[in-house]
Amino acid sequence: MFKVKGLKNQIATHLLKSIFRIYLIIAISVTVVQTFLEFNHLKEESLKGMTKIEESFKKSLSEAVYTENDSAQKNIFSGIKKSDVITGILFYDEDNELLKSFGEFKHKEGDENFFNRFYYKEFNLEYDNEKLGKIQLYSSHTSLIEALKYGFILLIISSFIKTSLLWVIMVLFINKILAKPLTAFAAQIKEMDPQNPQEINFNYQYENEITYLEKSFNELSSEVRKANESLKGEIKRANDAENLAQLANEAKSSFLANMSHEIRTPLNGIIGFANLLVPQLKNEQPIYKEYLENILASGRTCLKIINNILDLSKVESGSLELEKTSVDVKQMMTNFYGMFFHRFVAKEVTLEVNSSEKVPPGLLLDELRLHQVITNLITNSIKFTENGKVTLNADIRPEKEDGLYCLTITIEDTGIGIPKDQIDHIFQSYSQVTGQSFAKFGGTGLGLPISKNLIELMGGTIKVSSEVGYGSKFTITIPNVKEVATKEEVVVSQFDYKLARFHNEKVLIVDDEKRDCDLMIKFLENANLNLSIAYDGKKAIELAKEIKPDLIIMDIALPVIDGLTASEKIKEDEQLKDIPIIAVTALAMKSEREEIEKICDVYLSKPFEPNDFVLAMANFIKADTAEAEEETEDKTTSKDCPLFLNDDDATIKEIPKLVLVLEKQMEDFAHLRKYGSVNEIESLCRFLLDLSKEFNSPRLEKIAEELKHFVSLFLIEDTYLKLDDLPQYLSDIKSLSEKHNDKIKSAS
Repeated sequence: MFKVKGLKNQIATHLLKSIFRIYLIIAISVTVVQTFLEFNHLKEESLKGMTKIEESFKKSLSEAVYTENDSAQKNIFSGIKKSDVITGILFYDEDNELLKSFGEFKHKEGDENFFNRFYYKEFNLEYDNEKLGKIQLYSSHTSLIEALKYGFILLIISSFIKTSLLWVIMVLFINKILAKPLTAFAAQIKEMDPQNPQEINFNYQYENEITYLEKSFNELSSEVRKANESLKGEIKRANDAENLAQLANEAKSSFLANMSHEIRTPLNGIIGFANLLVPQLKNEQPIYKEYLENILASGRTCLKIINNILDLSKVESGSLELEKTSVDVKQMMTNFYGMFFHRFVAKEVTLEVNSSEKVPPGLLLDELRLHQVITNLITNSIKFTENGKVTLNADIRPEKEDGLYCLTITIEDTGIGIPKDQIDHIFQSYSQVTGQSFAKFGGTGLGLPISKNLIELMGGTIKVSSEVGYGSKFTITIPNVKEVATKEEVVVSQFDYKLARFHNEKVLIVDDEKRDCDLMIKFLENANLNLSIAYDGKKAIELAKEIKPDLIIMDIALPVIDGLTASEKIKEDEQLKDIPIIAVTALAMKSEREEIEKICDVYLSKPFEPNDFVLAMANFIKADTAEAEEETEDKTTSKDCPLFLNDDDATIKEIPKLVLVLEKQMEDFAHLRKYGSVNEIESLCRFLLDLSKEFNSPRLEKIAEELKHFVSLFLIEDTYLKLDDLPQYLSDIKSLSEKHNDKIKSAS
């Protein structure tokens, strides 16, 4: 058959084999049928021959029997026996007794089968109407089979020859009309470029399925070529779009990095110098201290917005990594109560915190990110709730697998609510509810998108249900949370940069921003250090070689030689390689930080708090702590101050209002006394200062000032003792109000 290298005519081969088998079966069947018919024909001819023998020998045999001529009988039987169809002869008398037998007779009992089966013809012997006996002429199938044997063999040979000839003819025919065109079709397809299939041409002379296949394939090839051309265009457009997206992403990253750097640099000056100014102002200038504290708060808010934008960018790019530790969720919930209580009191809104007893004390979570999410949600609830309450709940249920839990945290408020058609909209970046007053509520539209992305990064979900005018409910669900051993309590020593005293170590400050250099020098002016300054990377290397400092504070974005290259060159110098380098930079992207940390010993992002800055230095050069210095010569205490500047009737009439506010505050006082953090107590101080100005109360102002002073020096015991002055103050103003009322009653 026609063959192509690497291809087999499997269809044609199977077809020919099948035809050959079928025809061979048919031929054998026909041969068997023909043989059977021939066998029956021979049997009939044999019986006819017996009839002829009867007709020929009956008369003469009857006379020989009647005359008892044995010789004649024998000759007659011998003549009959010579017939081809006669196998044996039996002669019976008139009483049916066997007298004589010639040749082969009936088989033995039990040996009968088709091949040795006998058949016979019987006729009577009579003479002058006298019955003399009977003759049985026998013949067997064996004789017939012997006669058919050669004919059967000839039939088989004939059938095989016919089958073979037919098969050869079929091979030639199928090879021409099927095998060759299909093999050629397969060969052309195999050699064809799948990206650019061409038309095929068999030059086939018949119009049948093969030509239809050719036409269909050519039509398909044409469609494939068109589709490939279209696909190439789509791929090119997709590649172009991907390149544009990559360029856009790079531009976005570059923009974020530059924006972060450019904003953090002036923020460092704003926050840093404000930190320096706050303790310098005297108590008689509280309004200026308040202004500075507002500047600090605004600067920190601006920094938080920048960090939120960077967090969102990290989540979107997949570069934000979770840092899971053992977290006491119930304690975290309690801390939120203390953290926000003053803001709720100021708005006369109630905060309820509930944690299920089933919540284990140690769950494997990213505490920082979970805290960030809940803080965002509580902050929103405070912002949008004017009356009523906000409820924070934590619950847990075990998963199917042992040791795993599903944590559920809900934040529910009675605020203004969210329209149902805008619920999905609130989770989009930089988006807020339509119609919401920005002047009243503010915000960047980043808190909820970041919260949603962070929870999804933890493998959880955040859902919201809300009704306008009735409030909102945010539900955080985090599955497969592992229970772990509780982390050990770490006692962190409080550090005040103003009290740090070093031992005249040499410190090289490298920064091209004179303002930042002045700020760091101011932070360290009483720290007993030998300071040197360089404004570019090249000068930093030269000074490092010259003075061999004990510590280098290195900005990264420097002229001439950048800070990273300068740090690398310093670390490569055998005489300078052991000098610790603190990178103080406004570069805050993750990739930038990773590069910096490969070379520098510590990374500190601008803007930084002075405590963080000096504490980072204290990790490399030993610092002692000086005794706390008094900020003012004023030795008076809160007990020496009058309750109010004026004891007139107008002031006394305002006391019930002040009592109401303070009693509301006292509802949360026990919690603050037990769990309050430094930040919470500082917030309380600001709240009390506002009240003291509103009601002209020097004693309340003094309590707030002293409380703030103790907190700033981290004098925890003194702080808690000072907190006890608040219930006494409340009792004193109540007594004053009651005395005034009694006096009025007596006069009337």
